[in-house]
Amino acid sequence: MVVPEVKPAPKKRGWRKRLFRWPSITIDLNQPRQRRVFFFSLAGALVLSIAFLVGGYKTFEYTESAEFCG
Repeated sequence: MVVPEVKPAPKKRGWRKRLFRWPSITIDLNQPRQRRVFFFSLAGALVLSIAFLVGGYKTFEYTESAEFCG
C-alpha cells in the first residue's frame, strides 16, 4: 500500500497580525472619569461576586435540607 505524502501549503506570515490588530488600551487613573468608571466597575464586580457566593451557598444549603430530599 502506497501512502502519498501531503505537505501543508507554506504559511504566509504576518498577514493576520496586520489584519487583526487590537488597539492599545491605556488606563490612566489620574483622569477623574477613568478613575470613576474603574472604581464603579470594581464595586459592581465585587457586589456581583458576593451575590453569587451567597446565592450558591443558599442553594447548597437548600439541597442538603430535609425539605429538598423528602
